[in-house]
Amino acid sequence: MTTEQPFKISIRDEDITLLKQKLNLSRLPDELDEAGWAYGVPLEDVQRLLARWKGGVRLEKYEAELNTLPMFTRDVEIDGFGALNVHFVHQKSEVEGAIPLLFVHGWPGNFIEVRKVLPLLTSSSADQPSFHVVALSLPGYGFSEAPSKKGFTGPQYAELGNKLMIALGYNEYVTQGGDWGHLRTTTDPFYIAAVQATQQPSTSFFAQSVWPAHTSPFLSKTPAQPQPMHAMEIDSRSVLVGAHGMFDR
Repeated sequence: MTTEQPFKISIRDEDITLLKQKLNLSRLPDELDEAGWAYGVPLEDVQRLLARWKGGVRLEKYEAELNTLPMFTRDVEIDGFGALNVHFVHQKSEVEGAIPLLFVHGWPGNFIEVRKVLPLLTSSSADQPSFHVVALSLPGYGFSEAPSKKGFTGPQYAELGNKLMIALGYNEYVTQGGDWGHLRTTTDPFYIAAVQATQQPSTSFFAQSVWPAHTSPFLSKTPAQPQPMHAMEIDSRSVLVGAHGMFDR
């Protein structure tokens, strides 16, 4: 499909039944006395997690909650790998002149990382910029198709993200990458692949097409006064609010 298609999560009943069967058949090992975390996850924590999944997780509830997100899929042609069907969240801001933002999740992670910060990023505020947000599922993660050939690395991830943004009408945009997403959006392969994909000279591309920025919510300091958005700056307060929201589960 060459255009974006609306997407809803719909887990098959037989898959849920199979999951419950596997959980009920789980056999947990013993552990050394007072081992703590020295040899991996403590047995007590694994038992608690297993019990939660066996009796406390209402999958249909979370499926319905996630389906409130504006999700889509679209085929993206990658040089040497053919077309991959890519899943993504696409939420536009109502603010005129909002900044397009490519949001790339980390590992282990998925598109759900954007869920709680989405209203903050797209809202209108006199103190911070507003964004048109595109949060994709990296190939092989979530509901995005995985490549079937070897060699799909940094440049291919970059090509995919850049071509998706251009297909959505965003020829200029900023990026946000967490963990693995940071490596995909701020390293040299990203620039090289994106430049090749758009066929723009590198001398103008860096200043006009992609503005990489990486801010650690644990290392950055909150500015005393509101600051404007520049090519290489994102107000760390927005990142802090997002991080607190993501970890509040």
